Amino acid sequence: MSNRTRWWWIAGTYTLAGVLVIPIYWLLVTSIRQPAELQAASTLWPRHPFLGGWSDVLTDASFGRNLLNSLLYGVGGVVLGLLFGAGIAYAIARSRARWARITVFAMLILQTFPSVMLALPLFILFSKMGLINNPFAVIIAIGTKTIPFMALMMRPYFADLPKAVEEAAEIDGCTKLGVLRRVVLPLTVPGMVTVSAFNFVTGWGDLLFSYTLLMDEKLQPVSVGLYKFMGQYGVDWNQLMAASVIAAIPTIVVFFTSQRFLVSGTVSGSTNE
Repeated sequence: MSNRTRWWWIAGTYTLAGVLVIPIYWLLVTSIRQPAELQAASTLWPRHPFLGGWSDVLTDASFGRNLLNSLLYGVGGVVLGLLFGAGIAYAIARSRARWARITVFAMLILQTFPSVMLALPLFILFSKMGLINNPFAVIIAIGTKTIPFMALMMRPYFADLPKAVEEAAEIDGCTKLGVLRRVVLPLTVPGMVTVSAFNFVTGWGDLLFSYTLLMDEKLQPVSVGLYKFMGQYGVDWNQLMAASVIAAIPTIVVFFTSQRFLVSGTVSGSTNE
């Protein structure tokens, strides 16, 4: 690649990045505009920044509960994915039985289902179990997405691991479960972190399951809590945009803190034996 072509690629990359940043920038700027400027926002930066929307959101106790609920559902989805999805992926990767292929196909089909197709059956099931308006029901519903995703994404990682490593651990006295816990899982940490980051975003941003299975406002996540800033007769744009920025911060933090694992995790596991 010539230097000229290289510079064109760099310029195009930065241009694309700038275009993608524009909505985020406008979200932040709108949150600090004066109410009178919101209807005619012609400047790139407000003349007199207004922090009233931020103060209202930060002092709103119900919005704080929404954030904690989203954190619970996000972490719950990650935990279910790690507990069940990783084990399923390892079993499929090490099995040559016919059921393994059938399981992979079934999980692929499940991943294609939109959440709205699962919400009604889950609502009927949980209502018969008395779990409506229960945070645990939402975590299980989110698990219908995070567990198959973890299993499908981690299967190539486990398949790439040399069997000789596991056989050596078994010779040293490790059981099958011990091999998985002490040898296999530590070697696949980049993949685990990569998939868990996406699973956290899935749980954090859940709207449909929470809206369907929860009636108590105190249990609703931030994705549902944002709607309270949109009233019947108007929208409080300052508060809505400030709340949206705050709601986006945890996902940004997750991806930045796990960036090292995300880069290595997308490379490893790309080949299969």
